[in-house]
Amino acid sequence: MYTCGPTVYNYAHIGNIRTFIFGDLVYKYLKYKGYKIKYVRNYTDIDDKTIKGSIEKNQSLEEYTNFYIKEFEKDCALIRLSDPDVKPRPTKIIKDIVDFINDLIQSEYAYKAEDGSTYFNISKCKNYGQLNNIKYKELKKGASNRLNLDEYEKESASDFVLWKAWKPEDGPVFWNTSLGKGRPGWHIECSVMCYKYLGKTADIHIGGEDLKFPHHENEIAQSESHNGVKYVNYWLHPNLLTVNGKKMGKSFGNVYTIREIMEKVNSPLSIKLYYYLSNYRSTMDFNFNELLDSDQKLLNMNKTIKRLQGYYSKAKQGVEYKKTIKNCLKKIETAMDNNFNTREAMTNLFEMFNNINRNMSEGTLSISNAKFTLQILKSIDNIFGFFEFGDKTSDRITKLVIKRQTYRLNKDYVKADEMRDKLKGYFVEDYSKGAFSVYK
Repeated sequence: MYTCGPTVYNYAHIGNIRTFIFGDLVYKYLKYKGYKIKYVRNYTDIDDKTIKGSIEKNQSLEEYTNFYIKEFEKDCALIRLSDPDVKPRPTKIIKDIVDFINDLIQSEYAYKAEDGSTYFNISKCKNYGQLNNIKYKELKKGASNRLNLDEYEKESASDFVLWKAWKPEDGPVFWNTSLGKGRPGWHIECSVMCYKYLGKTADIHIGGEDLKFPHHENEIAQSESHNGVKYVNYWLHPNLLTVNGKKMGKSFGNVYTIREIMEKVNSPLSIKLYYYLSNYRSTMDFNFNELLDSDQKLLNMNKTIKRLQGYYSKAKQGVEYKKTIKNCLKKIETAMDNNFNTREAMTNLFEMFNNINRNMSEGTLSISNAKFTLQILKSIDNIFGFFEFGDKTSDRITKLVIKRQTYRLNKDYVKADEMRDKLKGYFVEDYSKGAFSVYK
């Protein structure tokens, strides 16, 4: 499984993090289902933006990109994204990239142009456009209107660059290779990283909807021309994010970094719940009111978990309750099996919590079923990764609450107050039929 990772020239923002959260969700759910996965998510550390940023800050490219990689990984840790098995960087595999391009030249899928750059010859690729249902003749006809000619226009306006010849604006960033003095193009980087770490065919490739064309289309063309087999079995494209109905962009002043979001919520994990409330293929309109609503929902669910961890009841095990919780879990799995339908999965998760809270407040939830429920919730958290499980309330604290209740029933308020003093720092909630929950 391969996810197109961030271009490391700035902090992660609410747009690109949607893709990385989704990639992590797919990874976690497939592991939950028992699949063995090799997960690759790259860092794009060489392109126009990273070069420009490093020159402006008078830093080496490596120093400049290392800073943003570390900051990105801090953000990932805050929202509990799994660490991929491999996190490749194009600058570390230049030889592999050059070898790959030379193979394409040898098989006449690529050519060197007069300006010293090397381009992929789309006319040689019979299936070009398969991902986006584009025909080569239509692409060639409209290329001048849709493509960056500085990058694409050589023998054909639709050809794209594999190796960029050095220009003065690149400053000290270049490699002297058999292809000449220069650096790799963006599209070839992902193809080579995928080939190097996952082989000729990847099972799953994830990237934002905005990467379908031309980036992923070009990946397919150069990879299948080189490898001779299908490049990717399944493409998954999370859709774009707007902010209050507007396209996200610096000119609109609506690009929010993850760390800016953290300052407005109780838990940074609530951004995951917020994104899960939409289908990944749908365009999502971000607004802070809905994010805060998700933050409150997550706060309430985590409070229920605390109650469960400190729950006490004399009720006997209820078979019907257990069936209900199992059924909710089955509905969540069914939704996720249906192309990762998180929106439906969250509806069923909320239904599960409604059942848990109702049975606790009615005092009909047994202690054994409370433990069973916690096991189910921990299993669910292996998929979504946003619950908070603290320490289970100790038996000593539970016994103090029971003693306090007994003293109160016997109207021995002095001893009841003594027990209360020993419970400082804890919340105690009383439910029907003598059930209660004690938690910090």
